[in-house]
Amino acid sequence: MKRTFLGNIFLWVMIAFTACNTPENVDPNQNPVISSGSVETVTSTTLPAAVLSSISQDFAGQTITEALKEIGSDGTVMYTVTMSSQNVASYNEIGSRGTEVALANLAQAITDYVNSNFAGNNVSRAVNLLKTANVNLTLVRLSGNQVLSFDAANNFLNGEVEGNDDDDDDDDCTETSIAISDLPQAARDYITANYAGQNIQEAYKKDCKGTIQYEVELSNDVEILFDANGQFLKEEKDDDGDNDDKGSNKNEVAINATDLPQAIQTYIATNYAGKTIAKAYKTTDAAGATTGYEVELNDGTEVYFDANGAFVKEEKDIEGTETAIAVSDLPQVIQTYITTNYAGRTITKAYKITDAAGTLIGYEVELSDGTEVYFDANGAFVKAEQD
Repeated sequence: MKRTFLGNIFLWVMIAFTACNTPENVDPNQNPVISSGSVETVTSTTLPAAVLSSISQDFAGQTITEALKEIGSDGTVMYTVTMSSQNVASYNEIGSRGTEVALANLAQAITDYVNSNFAGNNVSRAVNLLKTANVNLTLVRLSGNQVLSFDAANNFLNGEVEGNDDDDDDDDCTETSIAISDLPQAARDYITANYAGQNIQEAYKKDCKGTIQYEVELSNDVEILFDANGQFLKEEKDDDGDNDDKGSNKNEVAINATDLPQAIQTYIATNYAGKTIAKAYKTTDAAGATTGYEVELNDGTEVYFDANGAFVKEEKDIEGTETAIAVSDLPQVIQTYITTNYAGRTITKAYKITDAAGTLIGYEVELSDGTEVYFDANGAFVKAEQD
């Protein structure tokens, strides 16, 4: 009896020890939850500028009484602020505001996951947040200050996943060259409408951990990224014309404006009367052969030429003072352009841009998927960027 009694004591101790060392709320028949996110109180001065800008637009005249930095289980960062009016709002890192989800409307799959894996914790808040272009997550904060991330299909996201980094970070992507005819029709239509006169040089299908994207390289060295349905995501320009994203070597050397080919000097004088060349560069390949030229004008315009001095493209950063305006105050040509080229997306913010003298120089439009589209003072498309 004594040996049996001591054996029972040993067994009870081992059971207690095991219970104390088993991660709380983790089903022992499943893999342990690696991350459950975090909530941190921060000062309003540490909020990203894009978030502060959005807050000032959304809550003009109000002050921030509390700011939280919430990190989801997948690494997604969300900033939640409480305003002096007691309104609460959440934003992603680029200032896009999330949509609060009524707890009564929270997907049953999410509720079931929380009940199964975080027993004893209640859902205190849920937000639908834009993560990257066309990628929305639901971030759920629990009463224990855990923050769980769920994808559009209500699957729990654990640890770092695709989407935390830039879309064109190829470390987690496999890329396959495809025929132009294999591109989604929507992507081909977009190129035809927006890049008249340019030819598709190369097309790729990218698989980024199950997320399909398409990349297109045009004859003017522009690279365009589309989602699996052929919807525009973002545009990038290979300024040196040698596809450096594909691993080509390049070199850019500053030169005097007088060392530019005469064809370039004549082109600038003819097409940019009244402007002067501020900087000039020659680009070469690994063997030292000239591949092109870049000219920066005194108004910020950048003009690119090929090795023979033939015009390739123009870029211009519209930099000035931004003033928020109503969407209805945008020129009709801009509203039409957005409707035509960004179907299914809505304008969340609109700005007019003026120079130091107060002269209108352009417009900026922010879309619901995070795309920023720029237009000149006449409403002509300039460029699009995806944060």
